[in-house]
Amino acid sequence: AWALPDRVERVALLSSAGSFDVPGAMDGMSRASRFLWLAARWQPQVLGWMLTRQARAWRDEAHFRQQLTRSLDDPDRAAIAALEPRRQERFRQELVEAMSMGSSGTVEEMRLVRAPWGFGVGSIRVPVQLWHGEQDQAMPLAMGGWLAAMLPDCKPHFLRGEGHFSTILHHSEDAFDWLLGD
Repeated sequence: AWALPDRVERVALLSSAGSFDVPGAMDGMSRASRFLWLAARWQPQVLGWMLTRQARAWRDEAHFRQQLTRSLDDPDRAAIAALEPRRQERFRQELVEAMSMGSSGTVEEMRLVRAPWGFGVGSIRVPVQLWHGEQDQAMPLAMGGWLAAMLPDCKPHFLRGEGHFSTILHHSEDAFDWLLGD
């Protein structure tokens, strides 16, 4: 939206990262997420090693389920558990596939999100709608609140009882409907 203002008409954000340079940006973030984002900034090679190792372990469905049970917050765990078994398996396969050629793409994306962005979010002039779970521990509510405050034409939807993945699973259709609307 910032780089292509004549081509981008609307923006939908679901469980999105805000600036990590804002004081308190990581408040409410789980210990695991905080570690990953700090590694993205200061030790990207360690992050790459960890993500590659994790993706290999996720090939084993039982290990994947055990790790999800341990690492996700309650809304995300419930949202994934409520998926039909074939959708749960597809979710796992998509995560494994995302790392099938290595972790360098994911590491680079995380490094770029974590670094200073090089533009002011307030310079984005298209309409934005933001969906953010109040219990999101991967991208805490403080980040969604910061985005909503900084984007001049933003309509935020702060969602009680939703986490990171549950927001995406429960509200992506709303976002697509809005993006395709009049």
